[in-house]
Amino acid sequence: MSYRVIDFLDPQVIKKHTTPFYGFIPAVPPPPTIDDYTSRYSGDSSDNFTFGTGFQVATWNDMAGASNITQTSNDSQPIWNQVDGVVFDGIDDVLEGLPAQGTSDASYVFIMTLESDSLDALTSVLLDLEGEEGTRAFSADFTLGTQVNIILVRSTTTSSLYIDGVFISSEDVADKDVSFSTLGNPTDSLDGVINDLRIYSRALDQEQIDAIIAE
Repeated sequence: MSYRVIDFLDPQVIKKHTTPFYGFIPAVPPPPTIDDYTSRYSGDSSDNFTFGTGFQVATWNDMAGASNITQTSNDSQPIWNQVDGVVFDGIDDVLEGLPAQGTSDASYVFIMTLESDSLDALTSVLLDLEGEEGTRAFSADFTLGTQVNIILVRSTTTSSLYIDGVFISSEDVADKDVSFSTLGNPTDSLDGVINDLRIYSRALDQEQIDAIIAE
């Protein structure tokens, strides 16, 4: 009995024993990460700003290049502090032009220090539910004067608040336009420092929220 040795690396053998495939296999995109934000405003470098008088913030540049936020009035410009970030005086400081997400899923991440209990000012002034300040229902315990992560997530019909990665509460926002357009308000301003703000055009899940907290 004789045996035939087949070299499967031989191009002729490969051609004979394989079926050609003429289709197209699309590439599978990688899952989104916490670095896939729509906009980001960081207070860690003067390169991210255009200043007015002294260190007054006239423009806070979007690191993603989507939408810079501005304030033309010297009286309402917050101050950039090189150590901490952008300081709002709690009186009339405001920056305008945040890219609103409307009725779409979205997430907002604030890394900041509050000097007074102005969580209402943060959420109700920024989150305009068709003119309804519904976010005043939100409440949370946190230490004033200490950096805190405040994350607001809209997923389909629900808006949820997280403090330092811990779920606090949620509210129904079905058919409501969730519109973040300003930081602060001339009559109900923030009292504190924003070091970093990220906006995502999707709802962050708990794993991604945990990853942000762990940075």
